[in-house]
Amino acid sequence: MTLAFIVYLGLMLALTTVWAMPTRKMALGVAETGHAATQAAWISVTLFTLVIGGRYNVGGDYFGYIDYYRWTSLDTGINEVVFEPGFLLLIQFLKLFGLPDRSIIVASSFIQIALFSLWLRKHPQIAPFAVFSFIALVLLDVNNIVRQGIAFFAILLAISAIAERRWLAFFAWGLFAYLFHRSALIIFPIGIALRWLPLPKVQLQIAALLFSYVFIGLFFNQIVGLFTLMTSLIGYDSYSDISRADLAFSQQGSSLNLGIYLWPIVDFVIICYSNKVARHYEVMNYRLYHTFYLVAALLQPVANAWDFLPFARGLFYFVAMRSICVGFVLHFCLMVSRKPRDIVAGSGIGAVFLLWLIIAVSRGAAWSAPYQFS
Repeated sequence: MTLAFIVYLGLMLALTTVWAMPTRKMALGVAETGHAATQAAWISVTLFTLVIGGRYNVGGDYFGYIDYYRWTSLDTGINEVVFEPGFLLLIQFLKLFGLPDRSIIVASSFIQIALFSLWLRKHPQIAPFAVFSFIALVLLDVNNIVRQGIAFFAILLAISAIAERRWLAFFAWGLFAYLFHRSALIIFPIGIALRWLPLPKVQLQIAALLFSYVFIGLFFNQIVGLFTLMTSLIGYDSYSDISRADLAFSQQGSSLNLGIYLWPIVDFVIICYSNKVARHYEVMNYRLYHTFYLVAALLQPVANAWDFLPFARGLFYFVAMRSICVGFVLHFCLMVSRKPRDIVAGSGIGAVFLLWLIIAVSRGAAWSAPYQFS
């Protein structure tokens, strides 16, 4: 267990410190910032690939991916496997060089952090805070759902391309995400809509959030029915008979966990800051990330009540975007506003998520611990 804390907390400290370098360089100019961000990206890719990619039997799906590698050959066709063509091509590329089965974990981790570092390099201002929230909120999930983790970071870059009005890049990143997980198809209709959807007023967002928790019974059955029909279309039918393995603070795997009480509070705070943060980070188009994340905030009560693994997986992209929004909010509260109440809010969120990670690791949530390399 000690090694697990060293790995997760040590990686958080190391990557946060590394990405603080380009943040400090911003006052010196674009060239200095870009150079420091490139250095931070290379260091991040190296550390993450070695530490997370070098893990052994960490993550519930670990041996599933090892089996994918072992059962696949250079002659295997896409119709002969249950996973997507991008992952098949990655396996076959590694087999060309005769690499061992564990190389698929290393390569997947490399792709995940490389994509995330590309996004961080474009946003050096909030990068340390985004890294902190990613490790606290998403890393344990990504260790399990390897292919969908890759797809999420590609979606993150696709949304960034929308912000820059680079539609060819948007479709390219969307296709890349789809090649690693079928469910990533959602980025095309939602991504196009994001470009023209305005950021809802704070009062409207709060009202919608309250409605979703208070009147969950009014729309619960409709969402359950709709998603159940969609399950086979987005590649989740194989999970339909499996109960969700939560990042729960319960050894019994119950879905009744601290998240039920934590998420509405955190989402309320994020929403309250949304207009201020959107105005300050208008050049980064925070509006796009926040609007995407709102799906998670409004459907969270359904996720709390419905212990159905396919739904949790389907909601993953939106839930993971919460970590990006938290990164923006933390930077705004602690580095921009610096008003006492904002410092308290930002410090409180940071402390809660650090504690969230510590408790999750201590209980081996998502098969994150004990950590081992062999």
